[in-house]
Amino acid sequence: MPKLNGQMFNQVLADFAAHFDLSPDKRVVLVLDQAAFHTTANVVVPEGIHLLFLPPKSPELQPSERFWPATNEAIANRSFESLDQLEAVVAQRCRVLLNRPAFNSRTDGLSLLDEGCGLIVPI
Repeated sequence: MPKLNGQMFNQVLADFAAHFDLSPDKRVVLVLDQAAFHTTANVVVPEGIHLLFLPPKSPELQPSERFWPATNEAIANRSFESLDQLEAVVAQRCRVLLNRPAFNSRTDGLSLLDEGCGLIVPI
């Protein structure tokens, strides 16, 4: 399993920029928390990406934060034989939560669950 550090973050940024073919004419703003690996002086921001940092200690500004405790309920105090098994359990939990409108609602018309899973789509 790779480490979550500045080097890995740089790779994620580079892969993201390449995948979406970002350039001075095609730009995105990535909203991030202030995790150490997001803010280190060694971060290399590819052309076409602008990093916008949330204030420190502001999980309420990240709606997906309330998603993680509900997801963790399915995996807490369990061991898994493989990463595939863990992914299957988390995917099943996502399907269960997706069918709970009271949990999976936001006022801006986006699905919180989809955001928490990394897939932002209109609901």
